[in-house]
Amino acid sequence: MIGGKDTIIEGKPAVGEGIAIVRMLRQRWGWADLVVQDAEAESSVGALDPAVASMREFFVYQSPAAFSSWNAEGCTDTNDAAMVHVILGDTSTTLVHAPSLNLEAIGRAVSTCRLYPDGWITRNTPGG
Repeated sequence: MIGGKDTIIEGKPAVGEGIAIVRMLRQRWGWADLVVQDAEAESSVGALDPAVASMREFFVYQSPAAFSSWNAEGCTDTNDAAMVHVILGDTSTTLVHAPSLNLEAIGRAVSTCRLYPDGWITRNTPGG
């Protein structure tokens, strides 16, 4: 467990919101090699794996090395900022992360996208 900061985005998650969060971490935070782990799974998948679209609770690791470190050692002083726990709830989305990761910008982007009736589908498709 991180024991860090929660960035809460109030309101029902939009269609495709999980994929959009992964893309923002990959593109805007520079996590080009990130991997994603469903909360129910032991292994991870790449950012563009179709399985990410169906995940409601998952972990995004900065890289395969960060995934291995978290699995071997848990949260440490050297890897705490290399993972984000994403929870797409019924009434809100929560990002649990190290305080050093300033993810409020993702929260604002998600909130803005929810203003559009078609959500993330047409504006933020994977790879687009």
